[in-house]
Amino acid sequence: MLETAIASVIRRSNSKGIMNRTRAKVLRWARAGKPKPSRFSTDKEWQMANFVYMVTNKNNPTYEPDFDRLIRRLRPDWFEKPEERRRKALAQILVEDATLGFTRPRNLSELLWKAGHDIGRAIRQIRPEWFVNSLAEARTKVWKKGILDMLRQGGEITHANRQRLYVWRKPGSRSYDPVFSMIAERYRPVQRKEARR
Repeated sequence: MLETAIASVIRRSNSKGIMNRTRAKVLRWARAGKPKPSRFSTDKEWQMANFVYMVTNKNNPTYEPDFDRLIRRLRPDWFEKPEERRRKALAQILVEDATLGFTRPRNLSELLWKAGHDIGRAIRQIRPEWFVNSLAEARTKVWKKGILDMLRQGGEITHANRQRLYVWRKPGSRSYDPVFSMIAERYRPVQRKEARR
């Protein structure tokens, strides 16, 4: 369907007139997979660039809705904004890095912010370990070890550590750790409040 529309435009464009010839030249250029013609090129490419700008700009008196739809269907990449192109390229690089098994980029959150949220979800499925905060986990391991040492020695636990102990031992908590709770139970059983009589 698209090819027949292009062929008919080229056939009609072979008649005399600079607009018709330029229209055919732009369609051949687009079908060849070449980049969008630049208005700043040194060769005759600027004529095609001006033509594309005039006939695809709705505010221009020479706007051609049929040709605009045709060229946008044929080459949608010509009409993407530079930011959108950069975002897509960054997203493609991140997905390739994740699938090839590269290490997590240091500025992953910034890159994901630039690439878009949908890419973050895709990468999370490919490489979930990229989203684990290893520093926080290491800090938590150190705290747990310190609290278990205090419990083992029968020492006094600070208020902050008491709160951590409570959260890690409470089954309904997001931070509940059943293994830690079981070990801590050996040293200091959970003191349940006696029911009032």
